Amino acid sequence: MTSSIEFELGTGVYSLKDAAQIINRGAGHASEKQVRFWVREDLSKSMSINGNKLLSFEDLVSLEMISRFRNTGISLQAVRIAERNLRRRFPEILRPLASLVFYADGKKIWTLIGKAEDPDLLEIFGKVDQLAWMEAIETFATRIQFDNGHVSSWRPTDWVEINPRIQFGEPVILGTRVTVHTVMANLEVGTPEEVADWYGLTKDQVLGARSYINSNAA
Repeated sequence: MTSSIEFELGTGVYSLKDAAQIINRGAGHASEKQVRFWVREDLSKSMSINGNKLLSFEDLVSLEMISRFRNTGISLQAVRIAERNLRRRFPEILRPLASLVFYADGKKIWTLIGKAEDPDLLEIFGKVDQLAWMEAIETFATRIQFDNGHVSSWRPTDWVEINPRIQFGEPVILGTRVTVHTVMANLEVGTPEEVADWYGLTKDQVLGARSYINSNAA
């Protein structure tokens, strides 16, 4: 079981409700009920603290990948098989959907394995639903950053970043430490121009945060 100390070292902490809300504000779509089911099915890891299930940043990213697969028409059974195959191939990786860099060449999907200075490519997905797999992976690849094969940050929109080392993984305005929820709370008492001035932001950044919160809200 992961300890709370590991969370403090920059892994991020999210409730299942938080995860569903974040996923619904990006390209993925998943209800809290679906998120709970995927976690219960062990498609994404979690931990239990004081009776509450909590997710790390990599757990969150795994769930986002699952939601993208499902939203492109890939069956949950196919996702389950792919995830199981990845775990079998990479037994040392607990969250392969959040830890592997995927590539698509128009015909096959590959993942990068081996050392960074001497990598190899491994084909991981077969021909079934090939285009759907590629669509889900390629669209997500434009929004995430990897560090040594592990996901390090996620940019769900052009204005928002989720980085477990910034504000404990809470969504922030891209390039700043100002949380999206701070902006939203201040918009209740000030105009976008005023909030931008208070926090050294641009009006577009403030409007981008508001758009992010209002989009596909769970």
